[in-house]
Amino acid sequence: MKSTYARSMAALSVSGAALLALAAAPSPAAAQVQRSTAPTTTEALACGRYNGTTITRYGQNNIRVWEVQCLLNNYSAFPEELEQDSDFGPATLRGVKWLQRCAHIAVDGEVGPATWNALRTSSC
Repeated sequence: MKSTYARSMAALSVSGAALLALAAAPSPAAAQVQRSTAPTTTEALACGRYNGTTITRYGQNNIRVWEVQCLLNNYSAFPEELEQDSDFGPATLRGVKWLQRCAHIAVDGEVGPATWNALRTSSC
């Protein structure tokens, strides 16, 4: 006859395996996420590594650039998918200028307060 300890350990083992299987399975909601016209609050927060308005420019490599890339990738109308590599290179510059034209703000290729606001709220 198994001891109480052995039965408890066997039950924990089975419970643990079930929890691991649940954790590894993708949620139905995650499987249905699609890019929308504008980032929803949830999508914007999913980027959420930076929430300020510091000017971000071509040539920089930092968390602000990653945030710009992430927010641009949430737009279904944006014609390309940016690599989220934190590098403000030619592709990110094209994306920033696209958004600025779409949002009817000054097209200068820099991400300042007006562009940050557009990235987070525009319906381009």
